[in-house]
Amino acid sequence: MTKELTSAYPALRASLFQKMDLPEEFKPATLSEGRRILASMSVARRGLSLAYRVTDGGGSSDVNEFINFDWTFPQYGGRRVWFLCPRCGRRRGVLYMGRRVVCRECLNLAYPCEQSRFDKGWALHGRWLSRIKDGKPKRMRWRTYDNLSAKVARRAVSRMQPFLASMRRRGLVGQTTLPDYMGGG
Repeated sequence: MTKELTSAYPALRASLFQKMDLPEEFKPATLSEGRRILASMSVARRGLSLAYRVTDGGGSSDVNEFINFDWTFPQYGGRRVWFLCPRCGRRRGVLYMGRRVVCRECLNLAYPCEQSRFDKGWALHGRWLSRIKDGKPKRMRWRTYDNLSAKVARRAVSRMQPFLASMRRRGLVGQTTLPDYMGGG
């Protein structure tokens, strides 16, 4: 099962409040994206009161949340503002607006780069293949070339195993055996 992505939810970033001179008492403000108003809010030094409407599947509900700020003072000076997630209470730089305003982990969201189909293993496979696709490079040792060739072949065969297993179950392909250098027996 794949997780929903953070890009599907409006994000509320703590860095927006970093350079603001936050008042002691709450002052009204709006959170907008272009011309579209996302939420109305009241801001003070201790936190943020947020009100917005969520609509999905034909129904709608009003959300009213209070988000506490937390401040840290880095070694190099200044101060940094953080949100405290209303659900888990952890310090976060970004909260996402769904049925509640919570952090990425509480909503079980993933960053878009985590959902990429191009995984690291196939990137490595591509690098191996690019080194040997035109035969053995001039200054590469034969032992290195043989090892890379075997790795590329094993990776390709492992990718084919589920497909071959389904073909065997259907009776379309007989039992296949791999040579020793490809991981066979």
